[in-house]
Amino acid sequence: MHKMSRRTFLKLCTSALVALGLGRYIPAAAASRTIQFPRQIITADSSTSRTVMWQADGGQQDASFVLTAPNGNPEPYAPEANTLLQDATTTTFYTVRLTDLTPGTHYEGTIRMADETVTLPIVTAADEDAAFEALLIDDSQCGETYEPFAQLLEKALARNPRASFLADIGDLTDNGQSSWHWDSFLAVLTGSRAKDMPFVPVMGNHECYGLDWQFALPRRYLASFSVPDNGSRNFPGYYYSFDYGPAHFIVLNTQITELDDLKPGLLQEELLWLKHDAASTKKPWNIVLMHKDVIAYDEYQPGTGHACGR
Repeated sequence: MHKMSRRTFLKLCTSALVALGLGRYIPAAAASRTIQFPRQIITADSSTSRTVMWQADGGQQDASFVLTAPNGNPEPYAPEANTLLQDATTTTFYTVRLTDLTPGTHYEGTIRMADETVTLPIVTAADEDAAFEALLIDDSQCGETYEPFAQLLEKALARNPRASFLADIGDLTDNGQSSWHWDSFLAVLTGSRAKDMPFVPVMGNHECYGLDWQFALPRRYLASFSVPDNGSRNFPGYYYSFDYGPAHFIVLNTQITELDDLKPGLLQEELLWLKHDAASTKKPWNIVLMHKDVIAYDEYQPGTGHACGR
């Protein structure tokens, strides 16, 4: 009997969902709102800055953001807007970059679009030497429903109520060009307490798959998360670093196999950046976040001329 691969199985499932009219399903919490999936993204220094993002269907609309400090003084911000057409869907992503914040302070952010208002608590990190807890998960991708991810995240957040931020170490979604997968993932993420803390995305190989399950540029991932600037002209958003408390986090991109033919030069550029970034930090802890293992068992290792066995 012919053994069906996991990728082939998932492709058939996706085709079946589309044929049944379910492939375009958008979670009810998002479908009923103009302001979709409000989220906070990690910045280079979470004690003095924060990035807030959300999205809406269609082209650019009027949107505003107001940050209110504990003393009650509101400060307006003009959101940046970036429209992406993918998977026959037009989505506009809104970004607000908050700077010059006070460490260890509880702010309130208010998003306004059309007749809707969404409020987010924005809590900056405390002293740079203060200890902290972080929640790390990986492979939140799901096939036909993201309910398993929702259950996992709910339990993880309940067991770690003091977590300062949440990191997802790659393969956030099952297909990087599927609007259904991205909406389903973000509905879970922003429908939980995770929306009240910074999110740390790490690109995985599934973010680099197209609807035909061939390698594709991670356009939706890059549009969804405005991460700290890495200084790159060719690969902005592909890798980055940030500080939190006494730790320096280095977020690497391991999708060389998927991306090299589509956008060559990632590995060489990233290695040079890594050496400079690691040498520049003065933090006592250096922590690397990346999707693929350093040793990829049973996978071909680029540049070595051989495959690694178990």
